[in-house]
Amino acid sequence: MKTDNLDINQLLPYYIEGKLDASDAARVEAWIAENEVNEDIKNHETSALQYVDTLQSTLQGDEDGALHQLHKRMRQARLHIMTMRIQRVAAVLLIPILMAAVYLFIQQQREKYEIVALTATPGMVARTTLPDGTHVTLNSQSTIRYPRRFSSERNVIVDGEAYFAVAKDAKHPFIVQTPHGPKVKVYGTHFNVEAFKQDPNMTVTLQEGKVSVIYQGRDKRTTEQPIVPGQMARWNTNTMQLDVSQAEVDVVTSWHTGNLMFQQTPMQEVLHTLSKKYAVNFVVRDKQCYAASFTGTLYGQSLDIILQCIGMASGVDFRSSSSKRLDEQQIIEVYKSTK
Repeated sequence: MKTDNLDINQLLPYYIEGKLDASDAARVEAWIAENEVNEDIKNHETSALQYVDTLQSTLQGDEDGALHQLHKRMRQARLHIMTMRIQRVAAVLLIPILMAAVYLFIQQQREKYEIVALTATPGMVARTTLPDGTHVTLNSQSTIRYPRRFSSERNVIVDGEAYFAVAKDAKHPFIVQTPHGPKVKVYGTHFNVEAFKQDPNMTVTLQEGKVSVIYQGRDKRTTEQPIVPGQMARWNTNTMQLDVSQAEVDVVTSWHTGNLMFQQTPMQEVLHTLSKKYAVNFVVRDKQCYAASFTGTLYGQSLDIILQCIGMASGVDFRSSSSKRLDEQQIIEVYKSTK
């Protein structure tokens, strides 16, 4: 029920004094019941009129003083009522703003702690771009985990092999964590990390820029070991030692371009590389095969053709055991060639 405010202003003092007929009193009571603001107005008007009665009895004829006090009291009452109205309107307007702010905060926190996981299918290479613009290439059967939104540090977790082209950001360090314990701290660079959980060795090979490997040895002291372009840092979980040496960087990182490059590479490393790329398991039946090596660049050929090339150049034979499986991978047996 809506009632004209002008009528109410005229009727309210008479209502408080009990001088309205039943019809007008009902109109005022309906207006008061509409909301709490109207009830507050009525209460303050009642207080003001009561104050007038008090003044009349205490000031004893000082009509000018009483009128002055009344006007002051009424101004305060009206100011209080206006303030309350403004506060209520502001509160009503702020509710959707606060709700939106809370929603955005919750979304940001959710994104901050929401983890994205990407795994390269066996025999395939996967590529992704991280939230900061860093480009990552994952080798076969490798996984990277990272938050949907980076915070003060750009932390990622790698299980497998990955090639990084890290976006430069000096204020937000880029950290690669591995299953082996050591972490790689990056300063904006291109590098390769190989850290398969089932392999006791972890390697970091730097192509350009600067990285450091942070690790704890047997003495439990934390050490940060920088490496420069052209070097490889190799961590062994069994010995808990880190060794830094020169590396054939183009050979180590060639996989991320889709090619395989070998330069007098020992057969054991050749088989390891092929096993990752093609998701097969090599079983060496003749240990003399480890004395062989291979040099060459393979440009995306099928595994059968690659094995033929390596066999002819290195004096080893490969025999596929299609009926045998190990962890759902094809088994290929390796023998010393008798030809």
